[in-house]
Amino acid sequence: MPTLPEVEFTNKQGKKKILTVSSSFLKKEGKVIGSLNILRDITKSKKSEENYKNIFDSSIDSIIIHDFQTGEIIDVNNAMTNTFGYSKEEALKLKVSDISSGKEPYTQKRAVELIKKAATGKSQNFEWLGKKKSGELF
Repeated sequence: MPTLPEVEFTNKQGKKKILTVSSSFLKKEGKVIGSLNILRDITKSKKSEENYKNIFDSSIDSIIIHDFQTGEIIDVNNAMTNTFGYSKEEALKLKVSDISSGKEPYTQKRAVELIKKAATGKSQNFEWLGKKKSGELF
């Protein structure tokens, strides 16, 4: 899905608003007779996203968000980068196997199985033997 352009403005009451803008042309008999502009107020969702990000990054627990089908790491918080010793950019290129002992049951395959189970709504509680960038297991 393409990202729509966002426009920020201040309304008459002095409140900042964020809108997405999408346009399309209205045609009749092959000629453009007008345009349709759709504006959608996304101010609340932007604030919710900002609040989520603040909570996510201020947690003292390491949080790793995975693609539930592939196990790919798609986001990490500050605690994860501090604990494992990777920058965020490095962490987003890793696989679970890179930050695990690699010995059964701490494998990429097992991690993907647990992620897929969690995606069904079933809470997964387990211990994991992690590996820092330095190679130290914890």
